[in-house]
Amino acid sequence: MRGCIEDAAAITGVPAGTIRRWLAEGRLTRYGEHKPWRVDYDEVLELRQLLDRSADIGYRAVHHQLQRLRGLASERRCLSCDEPAAEWAYDHEDPNEKRDPRGYYYSIDLDHYRALCTSCHGLDRRRRGSLRA
Repeated sequence: MRGCIEDAAAITGVPAGTIRRWLAEGRLTRYGEHKPWRVDYDEVLELRQLLDRSADIGYRAVHHQLQRLRGLASERRCLSCDEPAAEWAYDHEDPNEKRDPRGYYYSIDLDHYRALCTSCHGLDRRRRGSLRA
C-alpha cells in the first residue's frame, strides 16, 4: 500500500523526518510526479526491520548494506574533492562507534558513511592518526 509520508510514519512507526531522509538518500522509492511524494509502506517497514536487525552486524556486513542500499561508491563523486569516488568512508562521528577485532572502526548507522576517492580517504585516515579507519 502506498501513501503520503505522514501516513507512512503513522502506520510504520518510523518518524516522518527519517522517511524524508531515506527518500533524499535514495533508500526508498519515490512515487508520484510531484510533491507530496508517496511511499510504499511495506518498503518503509522492510528498511526499518533491516536497520533494526543491524545492531549486531560487523564491519563487512555494514559495507555490504551500504553497497546494497546506496550502490557502489564508485558511482558517485568524492565528497571532499569532487573526483570520482572509490570507497565508502566512515566519518567517525557516531557516538555508538564500534570496533572490529582487526581494529577497524565502523558504525551501524549508514548515515555516517560518505563516498570518498582513495586519496581523500587516505588523507582522512592520516589526519586521524590511524590506518584503521
